[in-house]
Amino acid sequence: MKIAVVGIGVAGSYLLARLKKDHEVIGYERMTEKKHDSICAWGTIKSKMDELCSKADIDFEKHVIHDGKNLYIEMSNHQRFDIRLKGLCTYDKIGLIHDMADGCEVHYDVAPKLEELEKEFDLIIDATGFHRPTVGRPIRLATPDLCEPFYHGKVVGVGESIGTVYPLLGEGIIPSMVCADLFVKNLGNNEQYRKDVLDYFAIYSKVLNFIKSKMKGEFSLAKQFRELFNVYRYMKKNEDRFGMEIHMKDLMKIAKA
Repeated sequence: MKIAVVGIGVAGSYLLARLKKDHEVIGYERMTEKKHDSICAWGTIKSKMDELCSKADIDFEKHVIHDGKNLYIEMSNHQRFDIRLKGLCTYDKIGLIHDMADGCEVHYDVAPKLEELEKEFDLIIDATGFHRPTVGRPIRLATPDLCEPFYHGKVVGVGESIGTVYPLLGEGIIPSMVCADLFVKNLGNNEQYRKDVLDYFAIYSKVLNFIKSKMKGEFSLAKQFRELFNVYRYMKKNEDRFGMEIHMKDLMKIAKA
């Protein structure tokens, strides 16, 4: 197939690397090549990134900048605490993006019109995020269940364009790449892709409910403890995936802040 990938960030570049062996893939990025950069976080979990990048024949290790040992948290109520890390690292994000896009045709400083893409391509992947002004951007909090439809006509959304950001941490790197894997696995079967995304990211809506209640000042520990415990249980079960030790006492500190 001839496939257009619009948005050459984490998800878009990963898709170029995953699809280029079997398909003709062309990337489009609204930033100029000179200014192509990554404004948001450069932290991720090394073990999971090793696994994901290996699928694209990329050595993630060469992009690692620092292996973290402790995470220091200071909340709005000035309470501070430390979290011991288990694989959380910082890395050269834009270097990895360029590495994954290497060997692919990418058009920079271009925001192609849908009508033009539809004439030329069999499939159009929307791997975009929010417009990013020079001072940064707000974290996307809308979870996948709030971002439907995921596909329409020749267009299919992947990654942050369909809300794959973990609301509690603002983490989008690994979730977006996992979403890309789900897309590749179900290539040509959009409805199964939709079901797999909603199933994999189902917990995100529960986390979002907690975040929204905190933002509105409506959180009640007595009424929402079960929801909070479900978030803890999910993160504790996936402790290695989050790259840090997960303790209920720490989540309680966040809930009470």
